[in-house]
Amino acid sequence: MSQVLGRLSAALVTAAVGLAASTVFAAPARAATPDRLSPGESAAVTAAQPDVACGPVGGRENQLAAELNGVLAGKLRNAMNGYRVSCAQAIIDEVQRRGLAPRASVIAVTTAIVESELRNNPNQVDHTSVGLFQQQDNWGTISQRLDPAWATSAFLNKMLQLYPNNAWQTADIGTVCQKVQVSAYPDRYGTQAADAQRIVDAVARSADAGQQAAAVYNPVSQALEVYYNAGGTLTERYWDSSGWHGPVNLGVAITGAPVAVANPLNNALEVYFNSGGNLVEKYWTPQGWSTTVHLASGVTGTPGAVYNPASKAMEVYYNAGGTLTEKYWNANGWQGPVGLGAAITGSPVAVANPLNNALEVYFNSGGNLVEKYWTPQGWSNTVYLASGVTGTPSAVYNPAGNALEVYYNAGGTLTEKYWNANGWQGPVGLGAAITGSPVAVANPLNNALEVYFNSGGNLVEKYWTPQGWSNTVHLASGVTGTPGAVYNPAGNAMEVYYNAGGTLTEKYWNATGWHGPVPLGAAG
Repeated sequence: MSQVLGRLSAALVTAAVGLAASTVFAAPARAATPDRLSPGESAAVTAAQPDVACGPVGGRENQLAAELNGVLAGKLRNAMNGYRVSCAQAIIDEVQRRGLAPRASVIAVTTAIVESELRNNPNQVDHTSVGLFQQQDNWGTISQRLDPAWATSAFLNKMLQLYPNNAWQTADIGTVCQKVQVSAYPDRYGTQAADAQRIVDAVARSADAGQQAAAVYNPVSQALEVYYNAGGTLTERYWDSSGWHGPVNLGVAITGAPVAVANPLNNALEVYFNSGGNLVEKYWTPQGWSTTVHLASGVTGTPGAVYNPASKAMEVYYNAGGTLTEKYWNANGWQGPVGLGAAITGSPVAVANPLNNALEVYFNSGGNLVEKYWTPQGWSNTVYLASGVTGTPSAVYNPAGNALEVYYNAGGTLTEKYWNANGWQGPVGLGAAITGSPVAVANPLNNALEVYFNSGGNLVEKYWTPQGWSNTVHLASGVTGTPGAVYNPAGNAMEVYYNAGGTLTEKYWNATGWHGPVPLGAAG
């Protein structure tokens, strides 16, 4: 997130979200001042200015707010809206930019819930307090305190000063909040920590949410097919020798993003997705689209799906209430669910590794990159690979490097771990800032391993060849979320799909270089 200050004049929200309700402050000498107004006092105060924007508010933020209103149990129960989600996002973005563990986001969001109800309030209702953290004037200028990035960073600076050697990572969350804020009501923070965790998890899932668009080559129809969430409906566009077709409304509600995979067992193109907390499937054969198939309930985030040639099964992995879980389909039909005994944050990614005939699942577990893998001998234990991870990793087999490679967001930096005949190597910091999660794909046109990602709203690429890593390549601006990428053998092109201001958009690379952007229609 940009650290440029003085954005207040461009940041006013057009309508006030409501009345400022709290102040807790840093100065111990004033700790006796109440940090909440009573209902009667609140009704008597008229907000002079509307709340200040924290960031963009659109379909993603509003959808997240609706989901959170079904699970929050504390102060913001049934009170989340797109604006509040954007403020949580701004706090989380700054924590990630600082390279701090996700627990720092939970601590900061807990504080903002109590202090401002996740509103960037410019009205000095209690003394000189303003902003998300209701910081008094001894913290900084009004412009600084109303800059979500600056205010969050100031909060983090004090937390780190008070808790050296990362002691905040194990200290009680409510205690940490109170030590930074010095409130007259210290018991109010701990009661909001569970909701802060839910908000941070939901924002992280949505920011990484797997790919905004799931792109796959369908060998049966010889078409490049793109599946995406268009305003909450699963939608398809596909390209064949006669050009682009669609959009095709597939008539089913979708939460988040889909994943699509070709299943050689039944010559079907299968799409898996979260629909209101349910794992569901739609599949295409030459006879047409199936009805919606319900597979499981209690699902969080986006599933991962892969064909496993070693077991001759189509395997689907997902987050079931914080536990990595599997459903798989073989000649005997659907099997499972199978709980795999590992805690998961967000969404998993699965890949078949031809080097060891293993099916490997990578995921974020409480800020750690971890792996579970299956061989014909059964499932492995959970393997710890790295810490300080944000979002969902991307995993791919690189035939040119003869390695299984995993890319992830480590505190805002694109980072790699890879496995070859000598075991795990890395982590390798690739020197590029990343927002959200990456997507990696092998490009047979140039024997390159290509990684695409969002870097501060820009679509960028890093690629590896046997000569080493490229510089960062800028491809497009105005990007939201995580891109999807796929090699299209019918078009002999590497194709990248992304959300550009609510429009599904394509960039593609072939023998003559990069082409596009090509707008393909509305995206959710």
